[in-house]
Amino acid sequence: GIRTTAPGRAAVVLLAAAGLVAGVGGCGDSAGPDQGTTLSDLQAEDAPVGGADEADIATAPDDTELFLPDQASYLGREVTVSGRIVEVFSPHVFVIGEDDLATLVTRPDDALTLQPGATAQVSGTVGPFVLVDVEEELGIDLVDADFREFEGAPYVRSANVNLLDADG
Repeated sequence: GIRTTAPGRAAVVLLAAAGLVAGVGGCGDSAGPDQGTTLSDLQAEDAPVGGADEADIATAPDDTELFLPDQASYLGREVTVSGRIVEVFSPHVFVIGEDDLATLVTRPDDALTLQPGATAQVSGTVGPFVLVDVEEELGIDLVDADFREFEGAPYVRSANVNLLDADG
């Protein structure tokens, strides 16, 4: 049995945490299954990485905040995100977000004129960027050197792009 001298609530929290750590470690014989599990690991397990259905993803107002830092977990999924346009490579290819959050976006039409600094809302499918496939799909030739850093990275193949009015 377990003997506690702390109030009952503290014992419940400790038992729940012990159960989570034991559940994370599994039943393997590897040395130290509990070792290396941090609070952020436990919190990450509760994150909605695969728990939300596509309808939630498409309409969630904080989609952008979830998507940009963790693009790889969205491969093959439909998303609607918005971001400031930081670079326009062609009427069909542009980048929203900066630095680690930079996301390449392609679009089949060039109905809207895109300018750096504008905010775009993009709806489409996330996939791994392969330059030759994108060029073939869009029927255009892009400057290979411009896209080396994006090769293999997640990008949004948009079905719809809207420009949003900047607040302020």
